[in-house]
Amino acid sequence: MENALQGYSVAYGINDQPQIVGTSWRPAETNWSAGSAAVIWQRNDNEGGDQAAWEITDLNRRLIDTNWLVNVAVGINNDGLILAQAQKPITDNDDRILGYQPRAVLLIPFSLLPGVLPVNSDFDEGIFDQRGLLQADSVDPDPTDVQGSITAEILEDYYQPLIGKPFTDHLDGNVSIIIRKDTTKFDFEIGNFEEGQIRIIAIRESDNAWVEVPLNANIVPEFLRPGGSHTDYKRWYVEGVRPGRITLEFLYMAPEKTITLQQRALVATHKSRAQWRREVQRQILLQTRGIADLRGFNPYGKEFSEN
Repeated sequence: MENALQGYSVAYGINDQPQIVGTSWRPAETNWSAGSAAVIWQRNDNEGGDQAAWEITDLNRRLIDTNWLVNVAVGINNDGLILAQAQKPITDNDDRILGYQPRAVLLIPFSLLPGVLPVNSDFDEGIFDQRGLLQADSVDPDPTDVQGSITAEILEDYYQPLIGKPFTDHLDGNVSIIIRKDTTKFDFEIGNFEEGQIRIIAIRESDNAWVEVPLNANIVPEFLRPGGSHTDYKRWYVEGVRPGRITLEFLYMAPEKTITLQQRALVATHKSRAQWRREVQRQILLQTRGIADLRGFNPYGKEFSEN
């Protein structure tokens, strides 16, 4: 298994998911010496396939602040909160690490973006513009198809973010949460500021009604505080709109503390040649109103590789 940890492992906690946490001996690698690493075991999405039903992940690989070392995870609850033992870096005035101090920490699940977010350039919604041309799903925020439904096929091109429960508890009138794009980040690969664009939508479970979640605005009153106009829109999804790098900021502002978290991602669609071919065939089928069906056509013959 790729990135599998070697050596021995010990489990200390389990929740109802089930997810299991503990520690595993981590081999030496670049910038790391051998030692124990806090880990989580959970079922992957390919049960019964080529991979094992359970996979192990080094929790250090999921930290936003990668200078910390998390050695042992001792407990996990049903909200995914993990109690762990960690090492806090001691730095000098130049941010050079001089050593570490042991700390008890609470790891909060948090993810606004995956490493790569696909551009939603598919045509699952089947919407035509005023010229009669099929338009990509990312053209407008509306995630519904021509029947007014939000299908599982449509949502396959979205990413479901995760904001840990402590951030959404006790949201009184003095707490603000803002999600925004950091427009100051420079992308040296293109010699310009980051060009990636996303949008966030929220969906109500009862009837699949949807609303766009605003960026650069306090989302607590409408979306997160009990009684808000969109509090029952609990399923959130991130959509890739324009390709390029993007850095999102999550700002949690309360009277006693301010927390700023950043995540950087690449908005780009990575597909195999066969996947692109199937997508083009689907586009032609929809654009011609079912007249030109090329789904069984393979221009490369039987020997063509599907990779």
